[in-house]
Amino acid sequence: AGDKPSWRSDKALVPMLDLINHRTLAAPKYSYDPIGDVFSLLAETSYTAGEQVWNSYGEKSNDNLLQYYGFVELDNPVDTFALHALKSWLEQSSHVRCADSAKRCQRLE
Repeated sequence: AGDKPSWRSDKALVPMLDLINHRTLAAPKYSYDPIGDVFSLLAETSYTAGEQVWNSYGEKSNDNLLQYYGFVELDNPVDTFALHALKSWLEQSSHVRCADSAKRCQRLE
């Protein structure tokens, strides 16, 4: 895996950083200075005094945010809703309301 030792990771647990709220469109820059042993978070946005500062956990759907972080983002620009089993359910269903399941499956593709 390149020059990186197998124990290295691009992820880090940084105390207090989780106190900054998430917004998908935030674009913070992270850095670590091993000589000074300092972890930095740089905002690419100008903030005024008292304004909310944002972190980003990356582009995650509300399903993922809720499952792993315990919240959802209103107006999440990358939110999705997966209906993994719908197509197979429609294909196998003999339910009266699914008489046109072949047409419905075609539309799903």
